[in-house]
Amino acid sequence: MGVESEPVRFFLLGTSFTIKTNEDPHYLYRIVQKVEKRFEQVRKNMGVSDPLRIAVLSSIILTDELQKLHSESEEAETLTRNLIDLIDRTLD
Repeated sequence: MGVESEPVRFFLLGTSFTIKTNEDPHYLYRIVQKVEKRFEQVRKNMGVSDPLRIAVLSSIILTDELQKLHSESEEAETLTRNLIDLIDRTLD
């Protein structure tokens, strides 16, 4: 039997959000804390105070970081496959 979804409530940029999730609420709160930290970095480093601008700029920055990590992961996977092929050829 699956885990029952549970509503989790949190605040970001002065707005209340409620999400029904099967995730551990503590996990979600840790994610929210990371998002809040990013919002604060954008607010301080870019001098932005409008909540919408903070959210959009933070989303762009986080998506950029995610894309770079995805690319690095693909490169590591390709390198790993190449090394496995090399080992296989050497053992033959």
